[in-house]
Amino acid sequence: MKHYKFTGEIKSHNGIILKQIQATRYLSSEPEVMEGDIGGWIEKENNLSDNAWASENAKVYGDARVYKNARILDNAQIFGSAWVRDNVQVSEDAKIYEHAEITGDAEIYGKAQVYGEAQVYGRAKVSGHAWIFGKARIYGDAGASGHAWIYEKARVFGSAWVREYAHVLGKTYVFGDADISEDIEIKHDLEFLWITLPSFHTATITKKYVFIGCKTFTIKEIQSMTEEEAIKHELPENFANEYKAMILNGIEIIESVFLFKGDNNGHKI
Repeated sequence: MKHYKFTGEIKSHNGIILKQIQATRYLSSEPEVMEGDIGGWIEKENNLSDNAWASENAKVYGDARVYKNARILDNAQIFGSAWVRDNVQVSEDAKIYEHAEITGDAEIYGKAQVYGEAQVYGRAKVSGHAWIFGKARIYGDAGASGHAWIYEKARVFGSAWVREYAHVLGKTYVFGDADISEDIEIKHDLEFLWITLPSFHTATITKKYVFIGCKTFTIKEIQSMTEEEAIKHELPENFANEYKAMILNGIEIIESVFLFKGDNNGHKI
């Protein structure tokens, strides 16, 4: 059973005729919608389905789809071929368009924009004037705010945040508890990966060698290194049982991504 009807009111927006909706039954998902509530504006019935709702001055048009329990609030706009579903809330002056997908319990608000083939999901939040575009992904409990840009094939996840005027691009992975809040640009580098071990030793991984402090090892030497050998080289205690795995993980990804984990003090795995 369709949960809304058209009120008969129409308006033109960017040359597109939009129709105002009114709820025909109670919708329990937050924020609740009562039967008879006047909603926002959609172009056609395919724009809004299941228990989804557009309220106030919100607009959904083009080939965009809003469904399941999603809520489009305030002056938010969903258009192009964008998909918004699950328990997502898009509010204030946010815009989702082109082929972007917003799912899970994500929240997009402020004047944020998500477009291109970008995806935001999990419990991620995008706010302020942040732009997420290209094939970027934000998920988990991660977020972006301020004037941050996350684009190309960048990934931001875990509890990481990108703020202010920071730009994250390329194949960069930002994760863990990273908090990037400077006017900086972070882009993947296929030549090396710098990580900081919990012992505060720094390791630099290239395609052929691993540099730990002032010592140099081949990839094979690291892969086969025992705890006894690590002690002889005066490497951190418990190297073979703990830190070696971190370096091996870095070796696996060195040809494809650049990782930033933790805080602005270092690039960590």
